[in-house]
Amino acid sequence: MDYKNALDLARAWIRAFEDRLEVDEASTITRPYGWIFLFRPAPGYGELVGAPSSILVHRIFGEVRLCGVPLEVYLLHYEAALSPGQLALAPEMPPNVPVNHGFFGVIDPHKPVDVGTFPEFLKWYVKPRGPRSPLRTTPPLWVMRLLGRR
Repeated sequence: MDYKNALDLARAWIRAFEDRLEVDEASTITRPYGWIFLFRPAPGYGELVGAPSSILVHRIFGEVRLCGVPLEVYLLHYEAALSPGQLALAPEMPPNVPVNHGFFGVIDPHKPVDVGTFPEFLKWYVKPRGPRSPLRTTPPLWVMRLLGRR
């Protein structure tokens, strides 16, 4: 799948579930395995209340996933489950989007997500927990409350 097809799929997916949102194409984040499209309120709807939301479109499988926030933590978990071959693909950069901006800084499309850019309160959360569970999969309750979830 190329970028244009992924963008069309993201737009159709968002339109099917919530017509008050649209893809913010200038905020697209490119990864080796696909793209992350961020939402914004559609014209005429002003400001919508809620956490920033995004969807991931996997370019090989055509899979669409709703991403969690903070995005970098979600990507860290998602990429831990991918094969090395999917992470080694050459990213296809969209036109007119020169830099990937995540919530904590710039995300290099050619490298894994950098935990060093995470705020201190999240760095402990993504540390390895042993050979059988390299990452925590469920945030503690206080992190969920901090992020506005229960």
